[in-house]
Amino acid sequence: MNHSLRNVNKCNVVLFSHAVLYIKELWHSNSFVFLSILKCRFVCLLIHISSLMNTIRVELSSVSERRRHR
Repeated sequence: MNHSLRNVNKCNVVLFSHAVLYIKELWHSNSFVFLSILKCRFVCLLIHISSLMNTIRVELSSVSERRRHR
């Protein structure tokens, strides 16, 4: 359980650093370029988050399965 929580925290750090990068890009570039970059990255981020959620769901279900067997 602790291991999967550590993975989730690592992913949260990654997502946070991505958000910081988006803000920096917004600051340094004109809005049209930024919006096109953001749109692409946002889709990638959504895919990443959904796969992350699936991973968490699988890990949690496997943990509960193991508990049931004990």
